[in-house]
Amino acid sequence: MPQIEKASRPKRILVVDDDPMIRLLFRTVFEKQGYEVRLAASGSQALAELHAHHFDLLTLDILMPGFSGAQVQDLLSRMQGYGHREAYGSQKRLPPILIITGGLNNVPGDMLYAEGVVGVLEKPVDVKALVALVRGILGMAKTAA
Repeated sequence: MPQIEKASRPKRILVVDDDPMIRLLFRTVFEKQGYEVRLAASGSQALAELHAHHFDLLTLDILMPGFSGAQVQDLLSRMQGYGHREAYGSQKRLPPILIITGGLNNVPGDMLYAEGVVGVLEKPVDVKALVALVRGILGMAKTAA
């Protein structure tokens, strides 16, 4: 009996940035690469998205008003068994984090090596470097369940 190949879904990326132009740019770039993209303008929106959906990658701006990207990353990294833990009591795995920052001096040194952080890009972002890095990360990352 012939084996039927299961169609794979597009990799999902959550873009978190308070700058609407950055969100639009990232959405356009990632969708052109065939990724499914959702957007969040704040840390609290990011947490709601992570609760409601599963993602294969989280791009996270560090400096945002209110609940910052740094606070989101800190909360996620404190959850036990990063990458294998359940997110908010569900069976969804939390995604690896790609930090996006306006300056490396804005990123605490320990954050660069925090559990779950897989890369850092400085704004303004070189689109070719972004695409190459995301392809590399998503090629290595297991799909969220």
